[in-house]
Amino acid sequence: MSYNNLLSTLQNSILDNSPANNWVQPQQGFTADDKLNVYIKGYRLRLFDVVIVDYELTTHLLGKKQIANLLKQYIEQQQSHSFDLFTYSQNFARFLQTQNIPDYAKHMADIEASILQVFTLAESTNMDINTLQNIDINEFANMQLHLRSAAMLKTYSYDVNSYMSEFYNNDDNIINDYELSSATAYVKFDELDNNKAANTPSKEPCYVLIFRHNNIVRRLKLDKLEYKILRNINSGQNVGTAINSAAKNESDQHQLAQNITYWFSKWSNNNILRDIREVTGNK
Repeated sequence: MSYNNLLSTLQNSILDNSPANNWVQPQQGFTADDKLNVYIKGYRLRLFDVVIVDYELTTHLLGKKQIANLLKQYIEQQQSHSFDLFTYSQNFARFLQTQNIPDYAKHMADIEASILQVFTLAESTNMDINTLQNIDINEFANMQLHLRSAAMLKTYSYDVNSYMSEFYNNDDNIINDYELSSATAYVKFDELDNNKAANTPSKEPCYVLIFRHNNIVRRLKLDKLEYKILRNINSGQNVGTAINSAAKNESDQHQLAQNITYWFSKWSNNNILRDIREVTGNK
């Protein structure tokens, strides 16, 4: 058998968990299947370790036994075809959406995967608030603003965002860096609690922006209307249209104006908007 054929046979045997047959030579005290099982088990253990570390809170909610069984199923069904293990880990959250687990656990898996995804997205320059100082209200209403390239707007029917903040014992507006969100400095699976969480996320909607600034992934808690305005802005609507279409049912215009002023200050302070010059190409 040629070298290339041997490599191909080894790969297929690892992925299919198939016996060595006659192409692996045994040695004293070490059968051919024992030798091959080093690679078969090593492949699965490595994938298990790199995925589980990104889903600490999902593990916390489901318990180690259930998450381990689900992850083992995923590894057998979803072979690794990429050099990028971020993608492989993110896809575990998609797999969990199809499984018979509580919705709050599905939502938690999604927000943990989103944090991972935002960490890998392209960087962009944040907008300097001074850029808008000399722009009149009409010109501002016609402007098209953009979220940072590494940003995702998310909404869930369970408040997994607040649950995550309470778990990591930090402020509910801005969080953790990626390392903390992943698994508290890569805590070992064996060291996690065996039991399911006693408390689960509350059944109320949450709105959150996950974004990266200075190589740190953060979460920003949003109001419902604030989320809608940002969603409209992110879809390409100018500022005026984004606000009017999102707030068409708002009766208290004075309160709306106060909220919008506060939200734009909040967005600027947290650097979630992209530099307009970077978008237009004007320096």
